[in-house]
Amino acid sequence: ASKCGLTPQFAGLQQLYAEYADQGLVVLGFPCNQFADQEPGTAQEAEEFCSLNYGVTFPLADKTVVKGEGAHPFYQWAGGQAGEPGRPKWNFHKYLVGSDGRVLQAFPSKVAPESPELRQAIDAALPKDDAPREETADAVMKRNELHITAIDNQYFADLTAEYFTGVE
Repeated sequence: ASKCGLTPQFAGLQQLYAEYADQGLVVLGFPCNQFADQEPGTAQEAEEFCSLNYGVTFPLADKTVVKGEGAHPFYQWAGGQAGEPGRPKWNFHKYLVGSDGRVLQAFPSKVAPESPELRQAIDAALPKDDAPREETADAVMKRNELHITAIDNQYFADLTAEYFTGVE
């Protein structure tokens, strides 16, 4: 949401991505215009805004419906997994999804990316130094030959279907 008071959270999300990507954290952004029309432009315009103003390099999807009957299947699933706290009420709602594909925790908009609450949850979810490491975010991106920042809804649907099939 490029016109939201919480827009500076893009900088914090980028910092998390830069800091934890080599440990396996993947940050994905989903532009949405459902909250007070605060993302009125195209997905391309949102990507350019985030890149120019906040240095965002993590992937951004096409504009996505995140609430209501037309919500993307991921948001329907994640909201079901996390219950009422997992349903976005405003821009910058966050989910922490574990490597097993389960929603570990949902964070409302007011929880900033640099908050101890979010960082502690990420630290707890990431593999420990002595644990075998899964692919890094960069390796996943290269493996999927994703060389552009913006991803479309079909790619996201395919990705979520691949990783969340059979997860209850």
